[in-house]
Amino acid sequence: MIVTGKLLTDPTVEPETGWVRIEGSRIVEMAWGSPRYDVDGPVLGGADRLIVPAFTDAHVHLPQIDSVGADGLGLLDWLERVIYPAESWW
Repeated sequence: MIVTGKLLTDPTVEPETGWVRIEGSRIVEMAWGSPRYDVDGPVLGGADRLIVPAFTDAHVHLPQIDSVGADGLGLLDWLERVIYPAESWW
């Protein structure tokens, strides 16, 4: 399978058009520009798609933005003293 779109490989550089080739559940090839050869499978994506060829967890917990770090507390203490009050205030 080929996935086309704008490749984001470096967050400091504007994404450029490119593609990745996937076999099974792994990325086996990546390049900029158009795919070099015909493919025996689906071509997904498109010019308006963003491809991030890595595991990227892009979710945000908005109430916790100002509550970064545990300040030496254990996880449960940190959740009870810092995070849960921040989320209930939100």
